[in-house]
Amino acid sequence: MKYYMCLFRRDWADEFDVQGACPFTEDEKLSLENFFKENGDKPTEIYFGTNEFWEDEVSEWKSSYKFVEISENTYNEILVKFPGGLGTFINVMEEVCEIL
Repeated sequence: MKYYMCLFRRDWADEFDVQGACPFTEDEKLSLENFFKENGDKPTEIYFGTNEFWEDEVSEWKSSYKFVEISENTYNEILVKFPGGLGTFINVMEEVCEIL
């Protein structure tokens, strides 16, 4: 099994820049990749904060995620210290599934 740190970054017209990171297993990484393939043309409306949001298609989110391989020990340590991830990590799979 491989482990990854999923790095998230998305901005809009220099008005806001949202960044975060979250540990992923190899299965979670594959699930996200498959999600983009299967749902690329579906519309999204994903909010962060109290009144800021993105409204576009799922495929527009793909470039917001980068993966860096990490060790199992690092993965487990991050889960203990930062169970919700770091910064503002938006998991497009969870957000889109809530509105479908």
